[in-house]
Amino acid sequence: MFRKFLAFVLVLAFLAFSVPTTIFFGFYKTVFNYDFYEGPLLNNVYDYGVPSMIDEIIEQDKDVLGKYFTRDELFELFKKDVPVTVFQAIVRSFTSQVDGILRGNGKTKIIIRFDSLKPNFDALIVNFTDELFDEKIPKCESGQKIIFKDLPSCVKPGTDFYRKGFVTQMQQNFDEVFKSKAGSIEIDATPVLQNFQVIQSFSVLAQAFFMFLAILCLLILLVLWRPFSRGFRWLGVVFVIISFNALVFYKTISILSLYIDVKKMGFPEKYAPEVRNIIDFTVNSFKNQMLYALGFALFLGLVLYLVGYIKGRNNQ
Repeated sequence: MFRKFLAFVLVLAFLAFSVPTTIFFGFYKTVFNYDFYEGPLLNNVYDYGVPSMIDEIIEQDKDVLGKYFTRDELFELFKKDVPVTVFQAIVRSFTSQVDGILRGNGKTKIIIRFDSLKPNFDALIVNFTDELFDEKIPKCESGQKIIFKDLPSCVKPGTDFYRKGFVTQMQQNFDEVFKSKAGSIEIDATPVLQNFQVIQSFSVLAQAFFMFLAILCLLILLVLWRPFSRGFRWLGVVFVIISFNALVFYKTISILSLYIDVKKMGFPEKYAPEVRNIIDFTVNSFKNQMLYALGFALFLGLVLYLVGYIKGRNNQ
């Protein structure tokens, strides 16, 4: 009787600690996971942000880009020469600097450099110009007069004068950008250093919760070892209940995310769709981790209960 009471107390403790552990698991695999930023989130921002940026550029330059190219054509050119992988190196540099600060390397500045993108943009300028002058601008007919307004009205075969001038001008413009303050960003981490330390503590706490649950599982089995089948059935029921908790969190997060108001966060109105996209993607990724926890707990619970049931039947 005492063993059952002790096991019941351990099960209650297991269920109580499984609630924050499930939440920790979601954060541990998304918001506090460097790989999340370097992979899934960056890919999403790239696939959503670059087309939005192209739309804005086309809107501002209807006479050239809007006249000769569609958004999809420009996006394909951009992906070819400036793929998402070149941004991964920048994000990885950022996360490694944050990690160094969390480990106490004494630094308080985070520097994000964009000069590594220059060769990619140089290639983009050349390929964009080739596409523009070879495929988009019509060839001059015999005796046709060239009218120049931003771009020549037609291109004479074998003439590279306008092409070279266009490339030179665009490269100069980009060189000015990379040489300016926009070429790198320096962030003073001192005001948010305390937040970084909280993140580190959260990560340690999450691992401690995982370890504590494993110990509780072992204790429940040891207390209910005889009969062997009873311990597995109890644990099976516990994990099924945990899967139900994960389902509740999944539904709750889905509802709460609808009340996140981007306008109240202080972002400029024109960037609201991009910010909303990042929030929605992060929330959905978090919810997916809840589904993984739900599926794992449900599967493990059913297996444990089935093993205990079959063992109990064989012992009769």
